[in-house]
Amino acid sequence: MLFMGDLKGIQADFQQRVEAALAADPDATSAGYEHRETAADELYAKAWGPTGVRIYGMLGLARQIVPNKAPAHLAIAKWLAEDAGVQVDGRDLSGTPALSHAISTKPAFDTEDAELLMSAGGDLNTQNRYGGTAGHEISQAYKPTPATPAMEWYLAHGGNVDIRDGDGFVARLALSKTPFRGLREVVAKEDARRNREKNVICSFCGQKDSELMLCTEGCGQARYCTTRRCQKADKPNHEKACTKAIGK
Repeated sequence: MLFMGDLKGIQADFQQRVEAALAADPDATSAGYEHRETAADELYAKAWGPTGVRIYGMLGLARQIVPNKAPAHLAIAKWLAEDAGVQVDGRDLSGTPALSHAISTKPAFDTEDAELLMSAGGDLNTQNRYGGTAGHEISQAYKPTPATPAMEWYLAHGGNVDIRDGDGFVARLALSKTPFRGLREVVAKEDARRNREKNVICSFCGQKDSELMLCTEGCGQARYCTTRRCQKADKPNHEKACTKAIGK
């Protein structure tokens, strides 16, 4: 059903799961939020193949393999996220979520899929089980297209190229050595923007938040999105400067 873009089939399957959850609940007389949540959790937990591809990852692959059905695949993903309430942060065996695969250029650079997953709560800077991000994947470019537009999109939407993977490697290093001038220029341009707007953007993701908060350690030098996710992610890079600033 997923690969064929059968939204009605997916909806019917979901409803059957809701009804099964209701039947297993002796105290309920009608399906409620908790039964839909059970059905959503079942779909979230499903994994396909030896690499454990999750449902949004399968839809992303389907968009590449059966491109004439891509709009239908996107419609299913939208319904799962917005109506069924299936979370988008499921990871495959490598620890990589669908959002990272959607823009890493390996295997895809699919901004439609990525924007939907981000709007549903996906984290662009999620690290896989090896510590790598989509930025690491994009930086390991063997041709300028689609790496250059992918990196431009990644940075414009809050990507960070200074996150260290499990070996301490940062995407910025690979980008500084890439033979593709356009790719280097994308990073330099975004660095300049973030430096120019540093007092009004998040120090980690470079996005504008109407209620940016100062570093909670009290250094007064860094500003972060109010979700605190960015401050936590930036700690390895900011900690030394922060400690020095507050005199510890």
